[in-house]
Formats: sequence, structure tokens, C-alpha cells
Amino acid sequence: MKNVFIWGGLAFLAFVTFNAWFPQEDSPKSHDRQVIELCWQDYEKKSNDEQTKIILAKACENLEKKFVETYGVKP
Repeated sequence: MKNVFIWGGLAFLAFVTFNAWFPQEDSPKSHDRQVIELCWQDYEKKSNDEQTKIILAKACENLEKKFVETYGVKP
């Protein structure tokens, strides 16, 4: 019976460690980070005029603010 708890504990530890090293890319948090990254990439386009850059910057900043409110960390 003691071995079951030991193996169960080791399996749980391995699972937690694996998830820490290889986070799921399909998570909502990961998706939200990608959206913010794409937003800033759009902002950096050389073809944008100043008004478009201002609008995009505000949108990207709002996405970052929502991310911090949702997850408690900066993207």
C-alpha cells in the first residue's frame, strides 16, 4: 500500500513538472498572448499612417490591460 502512494506521488510530480516545462499552447492564456503579439505586429507595419498607429496602439494596450486583469501578470 505504501508503494501505491509513493508511485502516485511520483506520477503527480512528473505530471506537474512536464506541464511546467511544456505548457499547452492551446490554453486561453497562450491564445491571448498571441493575439497581443499580432496586434503589436500590425502596429509596426510601415504602411500605417499616424492615425491608424494611434488606434492600433490603444487597442493593443487595452488587450494588455485585460490580460493583466484576467491573469494577474503581464503578457
